[in-house]
Amino acid sequence: MILPALAIEIHKAKINNKLNGRNPKERYKSFFDKPQLLRKKFFSRYPQLKIYLEIFLSSSCNYLEKFFKNISKDKNKLSKEFNLNKNFLINEVSFPQNGDRHHLGRQLLFFTLNQKKFVFNQTPVNTDELINFLIEKIVNQKIPGPPIKIIKTLSLGNRHYRQFLDPLPANSEKEIKSFYQQLGKLVGLVYFLNGIDFHMDNLLAQKDSPYLLDTETILTNFEAIGIKRWKNILNTGFFKIKKSKLGDISGISGGEQQRISLLDPYPINDETDNLAVCFKKPTNFKPHNRLYFQGKIVNPEDYLQEIAWGFNLLYDFFLKNKKDIKKVLVSFIKERKIYSRQIFRPTACYYFLIVNLFQPNILKNKDVRNWVYNYLLEGFGNKSKIARKITEWETKEILNLDIPYFYTRADQTHLYAEGEKIWKNFFKKTPLEYLENKIESLSLEDKQKCKETIKKAIIS
Repeated sequence: MILPALAIEIHKAKINNKLNGRNPKERYKSFFDKPQLLRKKFFSRYPQLKIYLEIFLSSSCNYLEKFFKNISKDKNKLSKEFNLNKNFLINEVSFPQNGDRHHLGRQLLFFTLNQKKFVFNQTPVNTDELINFLIEKIVNQKIPGPPIKIIKTLSLGNRHYRQFLDPLPANSEKEIKSFYQQLGKLVGLVYFLNGIDFHMDNLLAQKDSPYLLDTETILTNFEAIGIKRWKNILNTGFFKIKKSKLGDISGISGGEQQRISLLDPYPINDETDNLAVCFKKPTNFKPHNRLYFQGKIVNPEDYLQEIAWGFNLLYDFFLKNKKDIKKVLVSFIKERKIYSRQIFRPTACYYFLIVNLFQPNILKNKDVRNWVYNYLLEGFGNKSKIARKITEWETKEILNLDIPYFYTRADQTHLYAEGEKIWKNFFKKTPLEYLENKIESLSLEDKQKCKETIKKAIIS
């Protein structure tokens, strides 16, 4: 956060001959000779940076405090669900390196209990209930082929404790085929449930099983992203899109090329008076969405037949039984009050703005709120009343260093934002109505179109 401003101040001190030392490292150290005076001068030049640091540290510490209180409250249920000793110890707690921070610093937490790894997430949506119900009660019981595995999870209201899984390579050709057959079923299920954003970070490959890590973006209300996109299987995020500026980040084939981080600053000539900041950094990230075999990434193109086989099985079953499935789903969604996330723009857009808040020229901009607001409003492509409502809330969250988070109940038209904000009757139709439309639209023609799109996307 302070790195860009720090580099500027060291550069200014250097050109004004205010650094002492015989070499770049000694001169760098001399910049920090009087830490109390330095801190006072530094934050007097960048008072907004001090505010951001206080916001970040305060929200992070408060969230951690709530986490420990939740662990204490949920201790007995955690012990029973995950077969732990009731006197378990918390060995380690950490934030993910590039995790999304939402309202008041809410984000994923990694932690270990008696050396067992877990993930904690506190979220207002409960889409896992729906997708796990479909997998366990319909897909695995009534559709042939290898069953889809789900991650063991303890859900207590808006608190979710999940077993941590490590990516593991396949041990045989049989496991590879099973993996892609299950993946074909998952593609069909996510398409059927109007899911989007199932990119490479939301899929994990472990031996013969693909796992969905995040299901919050099923039951999309397509008024948020564009009505015309509701029947395009590319919207699921599983498949490569040629025109994407981010490269291939798809769930199925993303991750083969080295990722380039464009948002996180990193130092060049660190600990010298030639310190500089760069934002284009190759990462050593090993993709957990891709299956490995004998030390090499498996090419999904070689298993297109298995993907198509799994997709066919699921689509045919849903097509044949769509009236019964519709009845079951409508009842489940209403009874369990299923909420899902609604995305109005790519998360990378929010990251771009938050990272830029820490640039020295932006830190000194007294009208930074309007800069953020206008950037976001322009991204909508219109200045309608709805666009302005969304942009106002997004701006407020970003200035608190949080990624805006919107959600809706599947059988309502209201739009919610974390922090108890609600816009009544925001949408014309409910996500449930879009799901019912999808069920009604299932046909042999649509299946064939999906298969052709899948083949083209994987082979390209």
